[in-house]
Amino acid sequence: MIVKIRCPLINSSRTLSETDEQLIWKVMYYAPVSIVTGLTVALLVFVGLLGHVNQNRLILWGSVFLLISTLRFCLVISWKRRGTDIKRWAKIHLVNTFFAGLSWSGLVFLYSPGLPLSSQLLIIIVLVGMPIASIPGNAIYLSYYCVFSVPILVSLFFWSIFLAPDGMYLAGIDVAYSAMLFLTANVFHNSLRQTLNMRFENLSLINQLSESNLKLEKMAYIDPLTGLANRRWFQKLAQEAIKRQKRHGSKLVLMLIDVDHFKNINDTLGHEAGDRLLALIAERLNSSFRQTDLVSRENTKAARYGGDEFIVLVEDISTKRDVEIIVQRIFDKLREPVVFLQDLKDITVSIGIALIPDHADNFISLTSCADAAMYKAKHAGRNQYRFFEDNT
Repeated sequence: MIVKIRCPLINSSRTLSETDEQLIWKVMYYAPVSIVTGLTVALLVFVGLLGHVNQNRLILWGSVFLLISTLRFCLVISWKRRGTDIKRWAKIHLVNTFFAGLSWSGLVFLYSPGLPLSSQLLIIIVLVGMPIASIPGNAIYLSYYCVFSVPILVSLFFWSIFLAPDGMYLAGIDVAYSAMLFLTANVFHNSLRQTLNMRFENLSLINQLSESNLKLEKMAYIDPLTGLANRRWFQKLAQEAIKRQKRHGSKLVLMLIDVDHFKNINDTLGHEAGDRLLALIAERLNSSFRQTDLVSRENTKAARYGGDEFIVLVEDISTKRDVEIIVQRIFDKLREPVVFLQDLKDITVSIGIALIPDHADNFISLTSCADAAMYKAKHAGRNQYRFFEDNT
């Protein structure tokens, strides 16, 4: 079985995937913990070696380590405050992580066979342990683990060849140890990557399901030609409005709007032109409500009720005069020229109007009253409106 270890580098030519961005974000997020832990270990090492190794070398190592750790910490703080370009910050942090690994590898230059055994063990244990300890923080994204661990492992290899007894034997162990570390880091990284991939796939499925539900809802309740509510959905909205009207005691107006001579338009100009005309009427109906001060858009429901019939429900109307102003606004909007139908001078409609509680107390009765008023308007010559009580 061949195990492949991916150590992706962050470069400008490659667009980071959503998973890569999340992995890098996690590295940056947990970086302060790694930095503080590293400083604590470095302080213990400094104190443990003080008086046993070359003092100038120890102070130089401690100063370099403190400087690099401070720069890393400042970088992470800056990223948390204003980090928007994750790739840019990630590349800077990658360089700093490399220098952090390089500073740990510098411990090998404090080693000498003449040191007390405890000091020798302290240096070697730190060099051996650091690549293991860095797995939770750096192996989240393998680039960081590679640049941090490689300098340390190279220093161990240098120690085993040039400074330790039985160097070749220890060098072999070092190679095996390095391979084991990278395999472990790779397993850790792949586990996180697969978890994030599954998470994003699940989110994508949820979004697709939501979009599908919206499409189904639109098919079930929205008229595809005009974008208005269909008859089924309008009836549900109207019944809810009637319940509110009964609780609050306000007036509710239903308008049934029929396009005059629509059959002639279909026969002479074609069904495609008729469909475009219906869509235009729906748009102008909505526009007329938006421009009317008497009603808000939220208090108005419009629907395509039949082939060439529209129905409008307006809540919270005070007087009959208020209704007439709204109706006049509808007529004014519909009289505007129709650019794509040059043979059609203007759009005319017949409107029947009924109110709750004046004319009915339920949706079916209200619709019947509006329908009777609309036919009265047609019989009176079309291009006009009638209230139900005008049907004498």
